[in-house]
This record gives sequence, C-alpha cells and structure tokens, in this order.
Amino acid sequence: MTRITTPDNFENKNPVIGFGPKVVPEELRHYIRVLIDRIHYASSIPGMEGMIQLHNAFAAYVIEMFFFTTGHRPTIRAFANIHNFDLGRELLLISDKDRADAKNTRIVPLVDVVVAQLGRYQEHVGHLDRLRPGWARATTRRTGARTRPLLFAIDQKDPIRWQSFMARDLKRLRRGCLQPEDNLQRSYLSTRLNELGCPGAYIEAFLGHWHSGLNPYSIYSALPPLKLAGILRPYLEDIAAQDGWRPLDAF
Repeated sequence: MTRITTPDNFENKNPVIGFGPKVVPEELRHYIRVLIDRIHYASSIPGMEGMIQLHNAFAAYVIEMFFFTTGHRPTIRAFANIHNFDLGRELLLISDKDRADAKNTRIVPLVDVVVAQLGRYQEHVGHLDRLRPGWARATTRRTGARTRPLLFAIDQKDPIRWQSFMARDLKRLRRGCLQPEDNLQRSYLSTRLNELGCPGAYIEAFLGHWHSGLNPYSIYSALPPLKLAGILRPYLEDIAAQDGWRPLDAF
C-alpha cells in the first residue's frame, strides 16, 4: 500500500505498550489523533501527490474506525462491499475468513459514528471519481482483475491502480503508536466490553467465538442478531465516544 507521508512529530516514539496484544485506551486515543493529524497534513500537500496522500490518509482513518468498532479480523475483503452494510438497521455482515463460503460470517451492530462516516467517505469517493475519473480503476498486476472494494488506497506511483488495505498495512499505520498485532482491535474490544460490564456470553457472540451447534445466529438460537445488536450497541457507542472517533470530511 502507498505509504502515507507524515512529519516526524506525528509519530509516538514510545516503545510498544502493554504486554501481549492489550491496548491501553489512552494509546488508542493518541493513535486516533495521529490519524486525524495525517489527514490535515496531507491536505497541505499541493498537486496530484497531495490528492493521493489525502485520500489514503482519509481511507486509513475510516478503515481503522471500522476495525476498532466492529472487531473485524484484518482479512483482505474486510469492508469490501457496501451491500454488507444494512444502514437502516445499523448492522454489518462480517466474514472473518478470506474464503467464499458463509461458515465464518456474523452480524454485528454499527455505531452511529460509523454510519455517519461511511456516508462522508462515499461522498468523498464520488467527488474523487468525478475529479479524477482515471484513478483507482485497476488492481495491482499481482492480484488480477477484481472489483474495487469499498475502502481502498491509491497507488502513489501508478494512480490508475487501487490497492486493498492488508494486515501489513495496518501494522505499518499503527507502528510507533500501538502494537502491530493482527487482531489488536478484537483484543481491545473484548477488554473494553468486559470492563464496562457486558456479559461474557454476548462478547463471545459478538466476536464470533462459539462451538459447533452454539452459533447464536442459527435457526434454533435464542439470541437472534437484532436482539444481540440491541444489547451490544450501548456499550459500543460508549466505547466509540470515549475513544474519540468522530465523523470527518476529507479536508
């Protein structure tokens, strides 16, 4: 993925925090401010380079917001399709494995800030497509022909190509601020939900931790998705507000 240029003072020079994949909330809040600062900085870069940097910094903020509020694993197809979002009921269909079957899918609630941010991001992409219709139209040569995902980066050396956000890109974004763990966002949400008093059974269902026959979304389950979403949403709204996620426009 295209590296986002940032001045040195945007980076947290402290060593990685905690022990294992635990996230201290204050560190995540600092990281969110760094993501926002990167957007402001990219908006000051003139010309075509600035437009690409701005899009990539903005998309990075959006995808990290989505990861840290939904507990999605960092798969290649994370947040790839707008049709997986039910904005009316504020639900998201997640597939935690990069494969075609539905065995690893689950439904999670969306917090209000995600719904608002998604709308602003779509407006930005529509504006970008009108302003630069030739950009982000093809994949990298290695991946072959694929539909452009909902959240994408633009190749700075070859703007005609879009790139998916990969796990390694998230590690690069977080380096210097958070531990570069693949499932950091899931560990964080599990810890925070537990701290707020959310019952463990609901946390496990939210993260997709269940044994065969205990799937909370099966036809015999006593915990349907809408019921689970209603239980979890107040906790997730509280976490998102405390952490400092807010809807942004591409400046």
